[in-house]
Amino acid sequence: MIVFDSETKRLRYPEVYCQGAVNAAEESMMSMINYMADKLDFVYKIIYMNEATKGYPIKD
Repeated sequence: MIVFDSETKRLRYPEVYCQGAVNAAEESMMSMINYMADKLDFVYKIIYMNEATKGYPIKD
């Protein structure tokens, strides 16, 4: 069972003894998601710049 700890704002697995391994996996997953989001943001900015030439506003 996965528990959302409202104090630390993190996921907790009560039956997992090695919480450190879970935290490390969660950190690496989040950093990968943030990395991909940055790449997508860059792509979206290029798309919006192209749209701006057609009269659409650039969304930042």
